[in-house]
Amino acid sequence: MTAAPDTWSPSVNHALQWAGGLATLGGRDGTVSPDDLFLGLLLAHPDEEGEVWCFLAHFDLTARDLLPDDYPAIDHEALQVAAAAAPSTPDPERWDAEVSGVLAEAGTPSGTARVADVLASVLTLTTWIDRLGTAISRSGVSAGQLVPHFREECVRELKPDGPRRAGLQIRDWLAERYPRRRATMPSFSNDRPEPSADFIGVGEEADAFAYLIASKALVPPLAVGMFGSWGSGKSFLMARIRQRVEQLSALAAAADAAAGARTGTAAGAPGGDTAGATQVWPNVVSVEFNAWQYVETDLWAALLARIFEQLSPEARRRLSEFSRVRERAESDRQAALEEVTQAEEVVKERDTAARTALEAAEAARQAESQVAQDAEQVRAR
Repeated sequence: MTAAPDTWSPSVNHALQWAGGLATLGGRDGTVSPDDLFLGLLLAHPDEEGEVWCFLAHFDLTARDLLPDDYPAIDHEALQVAAAAAPSTPDPERWDAEVSGVLAEAGTPSGTARVADVLASVLTLTTWIDRLGTAISRSGVSAGQLVPHFREECVRELKPDGPRRAGLQIRDWLAERYPRRRATMPSFSNDRPEPSADFIGVGEEADAFAYLIASKALVPPLAVGMFGSWGSGKSFLMARIRQRVEQLSALAAAADAAAGARTGTAAGAPGGDTAGATQVWPNVVSVEFNAWQYVETDLWAALLARIFEQLSPEARRRLSEFSRVRERAESDRQAALEEVTQAEEVVKERDTAARTALEAAEAARQAESQVAQDAEQVRAR
């Protein structure tokens, strides 16, 4: 049984429209799942006083913490287009069984289901209780206790016409019922060097290497080897060089930008005045590669993959978009192939029917000819 659309608040209708857009972008058949509905509820009131936002913020969570790992990344512009294309009136035919059950149970004494009511109903699903329990276990809170308390004590008592928004009422209830307590963390020191604390006096050497590496006068390739016993400070020196190169690059970028602003030429633009240009490259990317992590694989392939991964985040983003487009194209191709197969079957059926009709017509013609011959013989007699 599914609640009628007139029993939902406008915000829930808006959330269902977002959910429909998410289901379309998910590469599925457009069926709205509880995951899509949860994100739709978040997008219905996406500000810091929204119901879902306040619930997540209390436990220092994001929506990604509660979604499965294979839930696709959503591009904001594509989502806007998909949501705008989704029907303004919710279509129950596109909901899976769990979403229909959630909306059916999200009723209130007043008869109007709000965003908070639907959120509480989503959290009662077994899958979501498990996810929530894993996410808030670090806060010392049991999802098995929180979910029914949240639904019966908080959501049922919300005052939609009160002076405070529903999200703020949820935040106040959580702060009182499940207050966050400070955790006492023991002090520790990890094995990663902190380049800002030079206790071994290698600052001058690090500066020299950094200026050499970032210098525009350097003609690559350049290889620098560091040799020393365990604990002698090799990792610290490399970290200090990396930090110093980043500082020099940032200073060079700022200086080039200021020079370009004074001369009216963009920094680094061809033909610009280079009289005051710095002698250090303004954009140096540091790529860290630990060969021990790849001893069981092809080191050269791993090194190249690591370099491209660090150098081109924009290319990785475009590759992800290309993968999504390719998946959609493959899905469309499969659908087209199915349509072609069905059309071919229809053509075969019609060809068979046509051949059968021709054979019947030929048999009728032969029978007619035989009847004519018999009639002629009768007339002759």
